[in-house]
Amino acid sequence: MPSTNGYLEIRAGSVVIATGCVERPLIFDHNERPGVCRFPARTGWRRTYGLLPGEHAVFSVGDDLGLEAALDLNDLGLRVLGVADCRLDGQGPELIEALRQRNIPFVSGWVASKAHGHKVVEGVTISSIDGVRQGNSPVTWSWLRPVLCR
Repeated sequence: MPSTNGYLEIRAGSVVIATGCVERPLIFDHNERPGVCRFPARTGWRRTYGLLPGEHAVFSVGDDLGLEAALDLNDLGLRVLGVADCRLDGQGPELIEALRQRNIPFVSGWVASKAHGHKVVEGVTISSIDGVRQGNSPVTWSWLRPVLCR
């Protein structure tokens, strides 16, 4: 470390390296289909080019950044059909309330398990994180069946 009096040498007893987090894409059947993309791309298109990534979307997320992206894109005109969060708990209560206020269905402990369609995404199937239940949850929400995204 430079100093006006020369160099000062500091030796730490321990060091904490906090590298932050890196978004990890969720893996599911047919996640390479055109129309399946990570939310930073979706929000980037809107902010950079003024483009919405379609008319409808289902979000499968694993952190509060995904919930924020769903809210942000909904407010910009994208019709969010629902949000499935693979976490059982730990979501920001203010984000859950914001989804509720916008009438966006939300379930925790569920995740996208398959995208449907060939040239475009036509729907998505969600499953419980243990893979036991598929398409329906203990709560009856119409979008929990394979969702038609057209």
